[in-house]
Parts: sequence; C-alpha cells; structure tokens
Amino acid sequence: PAPTGVQARAPRASRNARRLIGTDPGAVSQILPKEAGTAERSGRYSEAIRAVRRGLKALGDDHSPTAEHTRARLQAWYGTVRQAQGRSREAVEACLATIANPARDRESEAQARFTLDWAYSSLGQAELAVHSQRALELYAEPEDLGGQAVVTNNLGAPASFDGRWDDPVVPHHRAATARSP
Repeated sequence: PAPTGVQARAPRASRNARRLIGTDPGAVSQILPKEAGTAERSGRYSEAIRAVRRGLKALGDDHSPTAEHTRARLQAWYGTVRQAQGRSREAVEACLATIANPARDRESEAQARFTLDWAYSSLGQAELAVHSQRALELYAEPEDLGGQAVVTNNLGAPASFDGRWDDPVVPHHRAATARSP
C-alpha cells in the first residue's frame, strides 16, 4: 500500500531539511537515519539504502563521538533493510558492526540485535539467534512499545516454525498488547 498522511510527506520534508542545512556533514547525517527508517517502514528499500549510503558518505573520515553514534544508527538501518530484502549475510555483517560500535545508542543496539536474530533464523542458524532477549530489555527501559512489540512477536515465531503452537501465544499476546493504541 502507498504511504499516507505523515509517511507520505516525510520524504519531501527530509529533502527540504537537507536543502536548508546545506552540506554540513554532521547535520546531514543526523537527518539521514530518520529518512532511512521512514523509507524502510514504507517498504521503499532502495531509497532507505540510498539514505544510509549518503549518511555514511557525509560522515567520511569523521570519527568523533557524534559521528560514530550516527554511524551506528546508519549501520543498524542498513542491517534491517538488507534483512528485509532477504540479504541476510549483509544484514549479519551490519548488525555485528553496530553492536561492536562503542558509540551505539540503546535504540541502535536493540534494532541490530533483533535484526541479527531474524537474519540468523533466515540463514538456518537459529542456534545463533540469542540476541532478542537483550533487545527486548533495551527497548523496555525507554518504554519503546513499538520496539518491544516487534521483538516480542519475533520471539514467538521460532516456536511456531517448530510446531510448538502453544509456546508463542504469550509472546504474541504481549506483542499485540504493546502495539495497541
């Protein structure tokens, strides 16, 4: 479905913001993680990847704490988008880079951890998918209910795939409750 409302206006708003701030790498790279996230949530994966690449290019060789924090956000989105595209190996690489980045924030780490488990499961390496519980803890502290819902839903999926139909009921119920308005 085509985006509506705020999501439909977001790409133009991002372009306008980038135009206003010019070429300041710090300012541009702060906008682009948001742009990547909006594009990913709308299923516009190529646009999301372009936003990530523009952000990383704007950061260049800047390794200041602010630049590294932004780099972690961009890496997390890169991993999420690549996984959504079915490019699980690239997703694993990006997620591990995010988790290893000491300047990552809670949101970046949580996103990378749940995406990493999704990627490992997609690659048939479910035994390596041990990061979602930590992602859930990270999302719980700022009370990010949307993040909690996604991770909780993913925690129930492996049981369904294994034929343990009753096991995912509690995680799926929690996910639905967290996601409800």
